[in-house]
Amino acid sequence: EKIRLMAVVELSFTRPAHHRVLEFSEISSLCSLPLNQVEILVMRALSLGLIKGTIDEVDSKVYVSWVQPRVLSRQQVGDIVNRIGEWKSSVDQMLTLLQNQAAQGV
Repeated sequence: EKIRLMAVVELSFTRPAHHRVLEFSEISSLCSLPLNQVEILVMRALSLGLIKGTIDEVDSKVYVSWVQPRVLSRQQVGDIVNRIGEWKSSVDQMLTLLQNQAAQGV
């Protein structure tokens, strides 16, 4: 069970923070778990405080809003640096857009 729980945490962590949506089928495949057992595994991860989020039983999805911090590998740190770089670029583009609109008097 611990390996499956950590797999759910890892799957959540690999997604961008603004789009951490996990399909039951993904979790089932990753954890070699029957689909009807996925919700129980996710509820266990939620109850242990490994992740925070909501379960959509109708669409068979988990919306993860928070993942328990843990020790990161160099690769994962590199991924985080890349995500921060992408975020910075997006913020810079928005700032430029707003400055241009302000200059035009919009």
